[in-house]
Amino acid sequence: MANRERGEVEVLLEGVPYTWRLTTNAACALEARTGQKLGEVLSAADALSLRALRDLVWVLLQPYHAADVPTAEAAGDFIDRMGVLACVLKFRELLEVNQPRAGGAAEQTAAHPLAPPAGTGDASGLRLAG
Repeated sequence: MANRERGEVEVLLEGVPYTWRLTTNAACALEARTGQKLGEVLSAADALSLRALRDLVWVLLQPYHAADVPTAEAAGDFIDRMGVLACVLKFRELLEVNQPRAGGAAEQTAAHPLAPPAGTGDASGLRLAG
């Protein structure tokens, strides 16, 4: 089952649940495979580049389903079974799940108990060495 707190989404294909997750290693593999930065591949997939979408789906499936989808060509078959439109919509859901929460990163960091003090102003314990 997909854990949205970890940036995962679930894809139900022919009654079988698959979890899509964009890990750091998967993103690096995608960049190495395509010769493009992650943002470029994501933009291309969103603009309906089927090659970018196929490569992206392949790496999204690798953390949990590498044995089921071992190649980019197998990911293309996965997309064909899923439908391109449904695939694009699920990809956009993945992007949405991985966006910062309301309140921005500063509020999230400040709310974390291990967060360092922010800034170097008068109220801060951080000072530049003189």
